[in-house]
Amino acid sequence: MFKKLFKREEKVLEIPHFESLEGYDVVIHIGAPKSGSSALQKFFLENRKSLEKEGFYYPKHGLDQNGISGGHSNFGLAIAKEQFDEAKKILENHINQAKNRNCQLLLSAESLFNHHEKLKEITKEYKCKIVVFFRDPLESIFSNYNQGVKRHFQTLDINTVCSNILNQKNNIFSGKIFEKWCDVFNKSNVTIIEYNMEYFKTVSIQEIFLSFLNISDKTIQKIKPKEFKIVNKSYNLAQLELKRYLNHVLDQNNQKLNDKCDWILQELSDKQNEETNLIDTVSEDIKTDLYKKYKDSSEDVRGLNLITFGCKQKMTLKQNTTYKYKDKIVQILGLIEYLEKNEIEVYNYIKSCINNKLMPNVRNSFEIENLAQWFEIPHKTATKAFWFNQNQLNNMVAGNYKEPDFLRDIAVLLKNRGDVQNAYKIISKALELRPNGPAIQKLKKEME
Repeated sequence: MFKKLFKREEKVLEIPHFESLEGYDVVIHIGAPKSGSSALQKFFLENRKSLEKEGFYYPKHGLDQNGISGGHSNFGLAIAKEQFDEAKKILENHINQAKNRNCQLLLSAESLFNHHEKLKEITKEYKCKIVVFFRDPLESIFSNYNQGVKRHFQTLDINTVCSNILNQKNNIFSGKIFEKWCDVFNKSNVTIIEYNMEYFKTVSIQEIFLSFLNISDKTIQKIKPKEFKIVNKSYNLAQLELKRYLNHVLDQNNQKLNDKCDWILQELSDKQNEETNLIDTVSEDIKTDLYKKYKDSSEDVRGLNLITFGCKQKMTLKQNTTYKYKDKIVQILGLIEYLEKNEIEVYNYIKSCINNKLMPNVRNSFEIENLAQWFEIPHKTATKAFWFNQNQLNNMVAGNYKEPDFLRDIAVLLKNRGDVQNAYKIISKALELRPNGPAIQKLKKEME
């Protein structure tokens, strides 16, 4: 269906009309996360001279070897950390550089996405135009999870994360954050554009953004991408699961080798075409509940003058492809074999991290035990399974236990087995029921 719709010779897709940006001191692109920011930032860097000729100054920033960056993250992180003097200094310097070139300033940083009030305080002396992309909530959930595993040491599985999201009243996927930006900066100063991957395969997101900037058609045709290409693509499922396991052991302070590990997995993932999606690994009941929770979000954002396109897209809830466990393991072992043969520095780093986390003669966590097996690291594990001791069992039989006591001892059992995540959830519930219990308080603090 989409192929037929998007053949240029059969149908010409129109680009929406955008209002003039005349009078603004600065245009600030704030994301949203996983909505094409890396592709735009790379494009802006490569075409700084052309943008300047059209009246926009885009300050330089770095890129990694896969062409990925956080944009003007020094500005965004200064605001996030409430280093307001530093943020003002950066902004004033950029504004002055833009004025010296008789240009408007163009900034891009996803790190600003949750900091509308702080940014307003920093920019109150200037007239600002905020531009942000709105992505379908279900797409955002799975894309952000992928990014969390890739770059932010996420260790929870996707079903657990989705369950946690379902228990939250408001979060970044609900669309409420867009309302806050409109309230703080005034709706007329905020442009929200639909992130539509199917549309962008034909009319690129870069071309849409240039049109938003009111760049001349001649320049757009000259510098727009010649082919569709995703920057900072999500990991394939095997890379994603391996990295999730590795997040249990990697040294978070070793940025150099962690980055190298990410670059390798990203490169291997980019070379593969995979039909199975992350949504295919989520249980049907959770998928259905997610859809029910967020079905109205798009309509709420439409009320904020969302810029939409003719092509409709919607993440399917139907599980078309089953990702078999044996296939996942075979693919993960293939990745490990590749690291051993071609990336020995990273391979040895990972093995040392696993060794540092392996506890002898106890039952390590499921993830660490599997990593030790996959990387062929010999170790002694517990020969005796942890269970309730006789004293605990006697107290249970005698009727001396109340609910917090049962929960406490179950949490201890799970902790000894290496399942700290579930142990922490249960001890937290025990503390709710007995907030002044010293043993429960001590256990919760240990697990934290």
